[in-house]
Amino acid sequence: MPNRRALRLPLRSDGSGGGRVDWLLLSWWAVLAVIVFVARLPLDFSAQVWLSTLIAGLLIVLYHFRLRGPVRTFFLFVAAFLSVRYLIWRTVATLSYPDPMSFVVGVGLYAAELYAIVIFLSGLFVNLRPLDRRPVPMSADPAKLRTVDVFIPTYNEPLQILETTVWAAIQVRYPREKLNVYVLDDGATREKLADPDPANAAFARRRQRELRELCEATGAHYLSRDRNVNAKAGNINAALGRSTGELILMLDADHVPTADFLERTVGFFDQDSKLFLVQTPHFFLNPNPIEKNLDTFEQMPADNEMFFFEVQRGLDFWNSAFFCGSAALIRRKCLEEVGGIATHTVTEDAETALDIHARGYNSVYFARPMIAGLSPETFRSYINQRTRWAQGMVQVFLLKNPLFRPGLTISQRVCYFNCCVFWFFSYARIIFLVAPAVFLIFGLQIYNARPKEILVFAAPHVIAIVLVSEVLFGRVRWILVSELYEMMQSVFGFLTLTQVLLHPRRAAWRVTPKAESLAEDVISPLAAPFYALSFVMFFALAAGVHRLLYEPAIRDVVLVTLVWQVVNTILLLAAVGALLEKRQRRRHPRVPFTLPGELVLGDRTVPCELFEISLSGARIRVAERDARDARDGATGIGRPLRVGADLRVRVVNRALGRPTEIGVRIRHADRERGETILGSEFRWQTPKEVGETVSLVYGDSERWIEFLSKRERDIGVARGFAFIVALAVRHFTSHVVSMTLFALEAIGAAIVLVVGRLALAIGGLVRLPGEAGREAK
Repeated sequence: MPNRRALRLPLRSDGSGGGRVDWLLLSWWAVLAVIVFVARLPLDFSAQVWLSTLIAGLLIVLYHFRLRGPVRTFFLFVAAFLSVRYLIWRTVATLSYPDPMSFVVGVGLYAAELYAIVIFLSGLFVNLRPLDRRPVPMSADPAKLRTVDVFIPTYNEPLQILETTVWAAIQVRYPREKLNVYVLDDGATREKLADPDPANAAFARRRQRELRELCEATGAHYLSRDRNVNAKAGNINAALGRSTGELILMLDADHVPTADFLERTVGFFDQDSKLFLVQTPHFFLNPNPIEKNLDTFEQMPADNEMFFFEVQRGLDFWNSAFFCGSAALIRRKCLEEVGGIATHTVTEDAETALDIHARGYNSVYFARPMIAGLSPETFRSYINQRTRWAQGMVQVFLLKNPLFRPGLTISQRVCYFNCCVFWFFSYARIIFLVAPAVFLIFGLQIYNARPKEILVFAAPHVIAIVLVSEVLFGRVRWILVSELYEMMQSVFGFLTLTQVLLHPRRAAWRVTPKAESLAEDVISPLAAPFYALSFVMFFALAAGVHRLLYEPAIRDVVLVTLVWQVVNTILLLAAVGALLEKRQRRRHPRVPFTLPGELVLGDRTVPCELFEISLSGARIRVAERDARDARDGATGIGRPLRVGADLRVRVVNRALGRPTEIGVRIRHADRERGETILGSEFRWQTPKEVGETVSLVYGDSERWIEFLSKRERDIGVARGFAFIVALAVRHFTSHVVSMTLFALEAIGAAIVLVVGRLALAIGGLVRLPGEAGREAK
C-alpha cells in the first residue's frame, strides 16, 4: 500500500486543506510513459521535420501566453516530449567508434547531455505546481503560544555583524517571556581558550568577553562548549541540551531577521502537528562577487533567487522543501527524534531535513524574505562557499541516497534526487565548454550526425529547454545566466567533486568569510585558469574559421559548431570580466529604501528625507528652502547643517510602530539641484538607540519585497542574450585594460628598483673629490 499521508497536498495559498495528489502523481507517470512510448516510434526524415516544426512552433506560440493550470502543464509535457525524442535519437543514431580519442570524447559529451536531460526532466517534475502560501496567523492568546529559542551560531564573524543580528533577534515581535535568544559561541570554546598558542588563546578570551558584554547589553544568553566538534552542527546540538523552547529559530550570524518573522511563521505549527520545518528565503543585501564585478546587482535578479523563490516553492508542493541552515523555524521534538542536526556531511541542513522527512514529518516553505544576509565579498570566498554546498549535496547522495531511503515518498525521492544530482553540473559544464573546441582544433568526430539531423532533432530540444526555463524561471533567472554562474564554479568544482567521489567522508566544513574588504580594484588570484581557457576559446574560433574556409566538405558541421563555440566564448569573456574584483570598503551594506523624517534642531524641526541608509549612517536630503530656514533660525546653536555638527533625526520606525530618534554627525554637505545633501553617521548615546537603529534599517520585511520586485522581471530571450553579450564585451575589455595597467605599474616599479640598485652600486664605486684624501687621513 502507498503511504497515503505522504500523498496529501500541502496547504494551499488560501490556507485551506488541499486534496490528494494521487491523481497528479499517477498522471505524471502515465504521461511520461506515453511520452517515452511515442517518442521512440520511428519516423522518416520528412515526417520528423513536420513533427519537430509543429511541436516547436506550438511551444513558441504557447510561450507568448500567460501559462497557468492545465495549459502550463501541457506546455511542460510537450517540451518533455521533444527532449525525450532527442535523447532516444541521440542514443541510437549518433554514437559511433571512428577512433579511440573521438570515441572517448564523444561518450563524454553524450554523458553530459544525458545528465542535463535527466536534470531537466526531474526539474519539470519538481516545478510542476509551485505552491504559494499565505501566512497562518499565530494565536492571539499569548498563553497558547509556543516557546521559541533563537539560535545564532558563530565562529569567527566580526562583532559588528553579530551585534546587528542579536539586536534584531531580541526585537522580533513575540511575548518576551516566551522568547529566548542564544548566542552559540564556537570561537571561544574551552579548547580555544586553552590553545597553546598565546595569541590564539588571547583572541578567544577577548572574543568571549566581547560576546558576553553584547549578550548582557541586549538580554541574550551566551553559550559555549568544551570542544569544536562537528562544526556548526555540533555547536547547535550542544545548545539543544541547554535550552527548552518548543520551536527553534535558526539564524546564521549575518542573517538579520525582520520584526515580523515569528508572527508569520509560528501559526503553521498550530495547523499541522506533523510539521517539523518552516523555511523562508535567504535574501542578501549586498551583491555576490560576480554581481558586484559585473555591476548587475540592482539590474538583474541575484543567483540565489531562482532557488529560493521558485524551486523551493516547487519542492513545497511535493512536501520536499528542505532546511537551508538559517531563516528557518524547526520543531525541537523532531530534531531530538533524529539525534539533533546531522553530522555526516558538510551540508548538515539538507541532510537533517532528509532524515526527518524520512520519518513521515512535513515541511512548509513560506516565500516571504524575512532575513537580510551578507553574500561573500570576494570570488575566492564565493567559490569556497559553493564548493562546500556541492560537496555536501554529493555526500548526501552518496551516503544517504534518497532514491533508496526508506520512509520517503516517490515524489520526495525525485525531489531530493534532483537537488543532489544537480551539483554534478561541474563535469557537464566542463565538457560542454571544451567539446566544440576539441572538434574545431583537432577535428575529432564526437557527434556523428548531419547538420540537417541536428536541426530537426537537437534544435527543437534546445528550443524546448530555453522556453521552459523562461516559463518557469524567467522572472528570476535570465537566459545564459545559469550557464555563466555554473561555468565559473565548474572550473574549480570538478576537482572538489572528484575528491568527494573518491573519499565521501573526508570533506571538511569551512566557514565562509564575512565582511571582507578590498582597498582597490584587483584581479582575482583565481583568474589564471580562465586566462588559459580564453586562449583555447580564441584559438578554437580561429581554427573553426580556417576549417570553414578551407574544408568545404565539412563546412556545414563546422558552421553549427562555431555557433556553439561563439556562445561558449561569450560566457567565458563575461567570466573573465567578473574576475576584476571591484573595491569594497563599506562596513555595512546600504539598504535600498527612502524614509521621510525630520531634523531636530533645538525646539525646531526641519523636514528631510533619509536615503542610502546603512547601519552606520545615511544620506539626508533637505530642500534648499528648509535648509535656509534652518540656518536663519538657528539662534543659539550656530550653523546646524555644517560639517561636524551633531544633530538628531526623527523618523517613523515601521518595525516598531512608532517614531525613532537617533543622533547623527554631519560628515559632508553638498548642494545638488536646489537641495542640500548631508552625509551623516549615526552617533548612538545608549544601547537602546543601537537596537532602534537596527530595527529601523532591517526590521521591515516589506522593504525587501519592494526591492526584489524592482529587479525581478522577465526580459525575454532576445534581450537576455543581448544583455549577456554586452556584459561580456564591456567587462572583458575593462579587465584587459586593468590587467595592462597593473602590468605597466609592475614593470615601472621593477625598473625603478633596478635603477635604484644600480645607482647605489655605482655610488659605491665612484668617489667624490676629497674622499680619498679623507680616507688616507
